[in-house]
Amino acid sequence: KLVTKLGTPLINVYRDYKDVFAGIAKGCVDRPSRPILFGIVTGTIGYIWYQNPDEKSFSTELRQCSNALSLLTHLTRNPSSDVHIDRLLRLRNDNLLSYVSFGLFSLIIRQDTNKICSNYDYTCHHIQPGFWTYYDKIEDVGILNKWLILDRKMIDFDVNPSMD
Repeated sequence: KLVTKLGTPLINVYRDYKDVFAGIAKGCVDRPSRPILFGIVTGTIGYIWYQNPDEKSFSTELRQCSNALSLLTHLTRNPSSDVHIDRLLRLRNDNLLSYVSFGLFSLIIRQDTNKICSNYDYTCHHIQPGFWTYYDKIEDVGILNKWLILDRKMIDFDVNPSMD
């Protein structure tokens, strides 16, 4: 009696799933472009999700850029690269950079106050900046294991345009 009580619902579930997979197979045969497109979109989103950079990769990239700049004399460094990297290093040392992951991309955001410091400016929600002011505080955008602003600022970091 126990076998029939457990067996009948399991057989019904099996039949339901069999019908579902038969319908999916028939749909794939009738319209092969849909599953191909679905597979491509799912694979692309999965790849971008997997390649999303993390906070450690930003610190590593920032350190490598700083080391690359430190090997050059101040006469050959690109001033915009030098100022940008120095500012990011100062913000990181003051704990004013925070990392936010959105799954497909990541942001490095500049904070107004230190997270460790619990002063009035940090704790009072009435004087917190609004949502639309976060655009100005974005320091870098990471996607596909690349930090876009950092990479753009390091283009021609060893060429000083004023020395031409």
